[in-house]
Amino acid sequence: MEPIKLPILICGERKEPTPDNIISIKYETGFELQLPRLDPSDIERIRSSSNEDLRALHTDDISIFLNEIGKIWLDEDHKLRKLAIECARMTTGYSGPSIYYDLGLLATALRRIKIYDQLEADLGNPYYLDEWLPHKTVYLHAEPRGKVVHILVGNIPMAGLFSILRSILTKNVTVAKLPKRDIVTSLLFALSLYELDPSHPITKSVTAAYWEHGSDIEDEMLSMADVVCAWGNKDSIEAIKKKFAMELSS
Repeated sequence: MEPIKLPILICGERKEPTPDNIISIKYETGFELQLPRLDPSDIERIRSSSNEDLRALHTDDISIFLNEIGKIWLDEDHKLRKLAIECARMTTGYSGPSIYYDLGLLATALRRIKIYDQLEADLGNPYYLDEWLPHKTVYLHAEPRGKVVHILVGNIPMAGLFSILRSILTKNVTVAKLPKRDIVTSLLFALSLYELDPSHPITKSVTAAYWEHGSDIEDEMLSMADVVCAWGNKDSIEAIKKKFAMELSS
C-alpha cells in the first residue's frame, strides 16, 4: 500500500511534505501517512501570528464563510470528503456508516443557523463577540483569548472538529495538534478552509500540524498559548496542565 502524503496548514498556508522533512506514521492496518515536520521558522511564524484580522470580522461574516465550508462536507463527491472517509476507515477502525454520520453532523453544525445556535447556547447572545450589549443593569462583551493550542483526541473525530470550530467562532488563533489515531479528519477540515479561500482571515488564523507528545515542539507551542484546550486521559491532561502552568509562571 502506497503511503498517502498530505500537507499541513501553518497560519493558513499549506506546507507540503518533502523527502528531507517528513514524518511517517504507520498503522496496524498497513496504512501509512506522511506529513511535513514543523521547523523553527514555522514555529516562529505561529508565535508571531495574531487574531487581529479575525477579530475585525462580524459574526455574520464568520457564519457565511463556515456555511460554505459546510457545503464542501455535504458534497459526497468532494475530494476532501472522500479522502477523509477513506483514511478514517484505516486509522480509526470506525465503520463507513459511522464516518458518514459524523461528517453529516459536521456539515449540519456549519450551517449559518446552527452557528448562531451554538454561540447562543455557549455565550447567551451570539453578538457578544461583536459589540457591547445591554444585559439587565450592565453591558456585556466577550473578548477572544488570543492564541489557543488544541491537543486533539483521535478516538472521537468529532470532538477535534468541534474544538477547532469553537475556536474559530470565538475569533481566536487556532493551533491544532493533530491526534495520531485520526490525523486526517481535522487536517482535511483545516485544508477545506484553504480550498475555499486561502486569503480569508479565518483560514489565516488556523494551524493544523502534528508533533510528538512531550516533544520540544510541544513545549514551544504551550509557551506561546494564551489558552490550552486538551483532550485525553487523566495522566495526559495532568502532564499538559503542569507544563502550561510552568510556562505561565516563567
